[in-house]
Amino acid sequence: MAQNHIQKGDVVTCVAPVGGVAGGAPVKIGNIIGIANKTTLDGETFELFVTDVWDVAALSGLVIVVGDTLYWDDTNKEFNKTSTGNTKAGFAVTASPSGTTSVHIRLTPGVD
Repeated sequence: MAQNHIQKGDVVTCVAPVGGVAGGAPVKIGNIIGIANKTTLDGETFELFVTDVWDVAALSGLVIVVGDTLYWDDTNKEFNKTSTGNTKAGFAVTASPSGTTSVHIRLTPGVD
């Protein structure tokens, strides 16, 4: 392994923002969207999963089809298909018909 390798990129170590984070919940750190590995108080470190497939809350009433790009709405704490004012997070790997409140997302790390 190269001497400048820090860690694998599917999980990154972060410092919890003000208010802390809940384990298993989506978290936004800058332009990174991920899922927290544990409940953590603000200022403490935690691991943020930035890849893989997760069952997450989605905007109720929104029709999502497999392959739709999904964005994180940090105000309403849910995923939707609106790019304006939100952060790109990944793509849907399951369909979510109107009235469904969750979707399976494949997180894709990166910056818009």
